[in-house]
Amino acid sequence: MEKILITGANGFIGTELIRQLSERGKEIYAVIKDVNEDVSALQVCANVKIIYCDLEEIYKLKDIVGKMNFDCCFHLAWIGSYGDARGDYVLQ
Repeated sequence: MEKILITGANGFIGTELIRQLSERGKEIYAVIKDVNEDVSALQVCANVKIIYCDLEEIYKLKDIVGKMNFDCCFHLAWIGSYGDARGDYVLQ
């Protein structure tokens, strides 16, 4: 079974991507920024494992997932996707 890592997994695109990949029997590791996120849409999909790691601390992800060999990674996470940060030229 292919192992796929997805950051920004709880967003609009990430949620649909997970649904599609789940239907195809993929093993999915969904990276979510914090435990306060509503992950109910992801939990109904098969073969989804939730991993909590904020994008600001993405360097810790390798320690969290260990030495897993992922077949693919979709990096959809984006700091500053809403509010005043969205217009911050330097951040973007």
